[in-house]
Amino acid sequence: MSSIANLYANGLGVTKDYQQAEQWYQKAFNASQKEVALLKQNS
Repeated sequence: MSSIANLYANGLGVTKDYQQAEQWYQKAFNASQKEVALLKQNS
């Protein structure tokens, strides 16, 4: 998801859009936090 954010942040193949980039960075962060929580649960 952070790769999609990078596309928007840099205008690579899409119109540069910092708000869209921020949303995708937030989605990536949230997903990684969920993964960490799951790993801690299963340890």
